[in-house]
Amino acid sequence: MAKEFAFMALITCTLLNATPLLAAGNARLDNSQSVPNGATITEDVPLPLAKPEIGALAFLHTDMPPLPLKRPIGIQLPPHPLATGLLDARDFKIYKDAFAAADLRQWNKAQEIAARAKYRLPAKIIDWRYMSAYRNFATFDQIAAFIDSNPDWPLQQTLRRRAEEALSEPISTRRTLDWFSSHTPLTGIGMYRYGEALLASARKEEAVVWIRQAWHIGDLPAALEKQIVTRHSDILRKTDHEQRLDHLLWEREATAAKRMFRYVSDGMKKLAIARISLMRRTGNVDKAVREVPAELRNHPGLVFERTKWRRRKALDEESRELLLDVDESAPRADIWWQERHIQARNLLSKGHITEAYNLASQHGLQDGADFAAAEFLAGWISLRFLGDGEIALQHFIKLYENVSYPISRARGAYWIGRAKASLGDTVMAKYWYDIAARNYTTYYGQMALHELGQRRMPSIPVIAPVKIPVDVAKGEDEQILIVHHLAELGMPKWARPFLLEMAEKAKSEEDYVTVASLAERIGRPDFAIAIAKRASQLGTELTEINWPTPQLAISNPPIEPTLMLAITRQESAFASDAISWAGARGLMQLMPGTARAVSRQLKVSYSEPRLTADPTYNALLGSSYLAGLIEDFNGSYVLAIAAYNAGPSNVRRWLKEWGDPRAGDIDMIDWIEFIPFSETRNYVQRVIENLQVYRERLARDEGSVLRISEDINRGIASH
Repeated sequence: MAKEFAFMALITCTLLNATPLLAAGNARLDNSQSVPNGATITEDVPLPLAKPEIGALAFLHTDMPPLPLKRPIGIQLPPHPLATGLLDARDFKIYKDAFAAADLRQWNKAQEIAARAKYRLPAKIIDWRYMSAYRNFATFDQIAAFIDSNPDWPLQQTLRRRAEEALSEPISTRRTLDWFSSHTPLTGIGMYRYGEALLASARKEEAVVWIRQAWHIGDLPAALEKQIVTRHSDILRKTDHEQRLDHLLWEREATAAKRMFRYVSDGMKKLAIARISLMRRTGNVDKAVREVPAELRNHPGLVFERTKWRRRKALDEESRELLLDVDESAPRADIWWQERHIQARNLLSKGHITEAYNLASQHGLQDGADFAAAEFLAGWISLRFLGDGEIALQHFIKLYENVSYPISRARGAYWIGRAKASLGDTVMAKYWYDIAARNYTTYYGQMALHELGQRRMPSIPVIAPVKIPVDVAKGEDEQILIVHHLAELGMPKWARPFLLEMAEKAKSEEDYVTVASLAERIGRPDFAIAIAKRASQLGTELTEINWPTPQLAISNPPIEPTLMLAITRQESAFASDAISWAGARGLMQLMPGTARAVSRQLKVSYSEPRLTADPTYNALLGSSYLAGLIEDFNGSYVLAIAAYNAGPSNVRRWLKEWGDPRAGDIDMIDWIEFIPFSETRNYVQRVIENLQVYRERLARDEGSVLRISEDINRGIASH
């Protein structure tokens, strides 16, 4: 790692050409809510998207020549160029205090403070947050009234769940029937209350269906469970109790499952005890399994828990003996796939190719992300390890035909092309590479471009500047006004659901750009990227928004600047205050321990608060850490990127287990697919694709050379 280098960064704090919103005129909202100060808010100034600006930069730790850079590079992280003056001084102070309390989940305090304000829209935002919060104390009538009055507000499903959860105490039969006639029950409580209301209305046949459904799959409080059994013993049969017990155990709800013991046979109880013992890895598992009646020892739930228990105890062969005998028609294919996937990859790493294929191919799934993963794995094993292009082709076609998102479509089409090529059908291979290459911002779309012999990235279309109309007077843009209120009050993080809700309703590219630009305006580039990703999934590419080029002027950076952008986009989406569930912080999502070690190497003072408060400081430490990883792995981008996400010790272990691509033991593309952590596997591919896009964005005048193959294979020659 370079120990000394000049590193200067400037983070600009204003969005280019952003102008404050001006208040004037009159408006009404919600038939009764006046805009503060009697204002109509209009904005006719175009909001141009930030353009990449690049300067002469030094490239360290790369074995490829630097790209031609014409303009200074920029990373632009606007904190919030806020709309100001929307609230009068008194209401502004009231709502600042109210939102501060709400952010601490002090809901009563927040609502009491907000009640003092004259202007009511921000108070409604607090009510919305409160009613959508888990385990709130709002009544059914309060939440239902909010839903009915605000059907376009976000988190409607969450609000409906909260309303049903409030039905632990029943409401009138008529009110219940009215509600569920237009809102299908989503929870066990809702299903049960609807069933009771139907029963009270002499609609017993319908009632029985809903009460049994609630019992079979519902997440029910203990007190309500007891009430249901007491009241409806004539409806609930022995098989219903067994079905509920089985469901709870598949969902790993052991405590709730134990409450069912009194309602099932002794044999089913012993089966459940064995499943729970295996699940919790208690010391009496052998005894518990022996006590299960012979006729229940092949129960799928017990076999699953035994399989998982053996694998966790490193009894891999014994675990696979059970797993290989499981028919693909076994219930809960989604849960079985978790074990199949792990074991298939373990078998593959140990050279048991046919067994690995059998586990992957007999997945029993019908659709969804796991279906796509299973079909890919089966096809990949067939092609790359069994050498069977025909079988591989069947799996890759199934994959392609059952996915819709660009990343998955490109992956399916690329591997269909590879399978066709393996069969000597070069014409159809090219056809499928062409299809994959249409999604040229994706990893496999870029790999397809390489296979087609294209040496430059396609030009990324420039998005025209847009106007953001905020015509409150027409009462049509309440949610845009809400976003501005949240920014003005220092709570832009609450705006994400509103922005995504607007994006879901977008009907054109201009609509998406408008919403994403609004996210940029309030200083949330991460929200803008989320909107652009959603647009891409639905067929509208907003590349300039999806891959922003924030203003970051660097002298002598320790890594290729485009790689820094690629990593940062994947880590935090340029949210400088981001903190992950694991505790990683800031732009480049550094763990405090890692940041401390790097700061010591660089001889700069360490400060944990600065990791989120100072983007420059975070970028210094993060880029230096990544530079060190690149050096440690002999210049390999792929290995360093994987280590940045999963840790260098895991990468070294994987190199030992599957072979070292730098030594020619394995193809690097296959090594990436071997990564056992799906998060890391996805992470590496996303960063590599980001890198190609950023090179094109930052060298637009000439167009950028497509270097995906070189990037994947960096470090191999130097090993």
